[in-house]
Amino acid sequence: MNTLFIEYLVKEEREEKYVAYIKQTLAAYDHVVWLESNEQRRLYLEMWTFQSMEKLVQFRNERAIQPDSFWRRLDSWIVGGQHKLNAWSFTVHAQYNR
Repeated sequence: MNTLFIEYLVKEEREEKYVAYIKQTLAAYDHVVWLESNEQRRLYLEMWTFQSMEKLVQFRNERAIQPDSFWRRLDSWIVGGQHKLNAWSFTVHAQYNR
């Protein structure tokens, strides 16, 4: 399993609009967890899971890079725009659930 983390800080004046938009957008997906930092208000993290690295890379390009993606609408709501949207991918080596 592969995990993609997308992290960004939302502009204070855009947060209400962002929250409404992202809730509606993410509801269409079944492999994402949406988080907000407890330490830094308006710092959000999307945690996406993929069975293959190929699917992760394809989605990462759409979510973070492609200029014509519908995701670009969010860029104006992010402090620093698209250039401050951070994307990291990880491979799960082990998972422990107790």
